[in-house]
Amino acid sequence: MNFFILKKYKIVSIILILIITITGCSQVNHDKNKDIETHIIVDSIGRSVEVPTNVERIACMYTVSGHIVTMLGEGDKIVAVTNGLKRDKLLHKINPSILDTVTAKSSGSINIEELIKVNPDIVLVDRVIGTNQKEKEKLEKFNIPYLIVDFHSIEEQQYLVEMIGKVVGNEEKATEFNNFYDEIINSVRNITNTIPDEKKFKVYHSVNEVLRTDSSDSLGMEWTTIAGCKNISKDMNLEAEADDYYTNVEQILLLNPEVILVNEQGVDEYIKTQPMFSPIDAVVNDRIYLLPVGISRWGHTTSIETVLAIPYTVKKLYPDYAENIDVEKITKDFYQNFFNYSLSEDELNHLMSGKDMRLGKDETN
Repeated sequence: MNFFILKKYKIVSIILILIITITGCSQVNHDKNKDIETHIIVDSIGRSVEVPTNVERIACMYTVSGHIVTMLGEGDKIVAVTNGLKRDKLLHKINPSILDTVTAKSSGSINIEELIKVNPDIVLVDRVIGTNQKEKEKLEKFNIPYLIVDFHSIEEQQYLVEMIGKVVGNEEKATEFNNFYDEIINSVRNITNTIPDEKKFKVYHSVNEVLRTDSSDSLGMEWTTIAGCKNISKDMNLEAEADDYYTNVEQILLLNPEVILVNEQGVDEYIKTQPMFSPIDAVVNDRIYLLPVGISRWGHTTSIETVLAIPYTVKKLYPDYAENIDVEKITKDFYQNFFNYSLSEDELNHLMSGKDMRLGKDETN
């Protein structure tokens, strides 16, 4: 037989074997999927998604989802993360396995090759990823179920905790957290309802950057108001960039906040030392406060520790009215009850200072 014909037959034979093998594998996966018990979960934007009842491998492509999964006692099931989860120092102490996970999202895009390697049962993604056609196609091509994680209010935040509770099979813990949240809100409102309106401070809340702040319908606006703040951002003409909102120096000077809350280390010192901010009442009276940082920045747009930012702020601003609030006890009890982690006094003090609680972006692998 001609050598070239023989070679051709061998190539064809190899191709046929590969096709049969791939087809067989596809059939096995298909049959396996048929045997997996599933249930329907409605995600943050109302999508009904069929999810395995027993989830063992979770990809947390949105930082807050990793915090919640860990809080619900299933952090060891996290197999892939976004880079943000590898920056939270306290989270690493609570859930060291985070450091061994693959980073499968960067620059707002899923690395599907890395994700496939760890074979997740479910992927938790932010709204930007989950509604982007190219990103959706990556997940749908490999038939990976995904839930969109999103919230802009306390109610939506509580729904998210409930939703992830269903995913990991710990709805009881999710309900416990939401009940605790309601108790904190009610106890703080009982205090702020007794504070005369003229004694409530005008507050500017800086989010990460000096000029980034709360929109009128944001979580930040809601929790600061509950804490007794007159959040001046509601009276600003803000410029939107995606989900972020920005003011300018002129508006801050004009509205002249009596208190400034910041959640990014260094922003507080910047405001204190820049001459353009020197006329502001908050600067003159040294009422610029760096919010605590635990597994996340307290009160941040995606922080489940917003529940702690509320009592912290009312105690900081109105100590005479909030004498019965013990922020340190609430904080220690929170991490013990919801993360099974006992804070030392040094850790508590470090956390409350808001300093050096996160790794730099170049310090993660």
